[in-house]
Amino acid sequence: MRFQRDTTLKVENTSVLEVGKDHSDFAVSFAYMSTAYIASYTALMHKGNTPSERTFGFWRHKNNKGLHCRISTSHSYNEGLNSDPIPLNKWVYITV
Repeated sequence: MRFQRDTTLKVENTSVLEVGKDHSDFAVSFAYMSTAYIASYTALMHKGNTPSERTFGFWRHKNNKGLHCRISTSHSYNEGLNSDPIPLNKWVYITV
């Protein structure tokens, strides 16, 4: 798939793909190449029907040029980490 700046991948909630159900472990992996830095958070991949449903969610971070990786938990809808900057025009392979 090739995405333009305003294109994202959204995974709808379905019983076939209930990641983390009953506190089970899971991983999300994908290859990504960015061709430009941006000045705002931009969603890359998000599973959920609202912005606060984040099991799982990946955004480009607006300040550090890395990934803003998030997951909803019973503690907070916004648990996660921020990655180091991702270089431009180079494929990176991400697993969280």
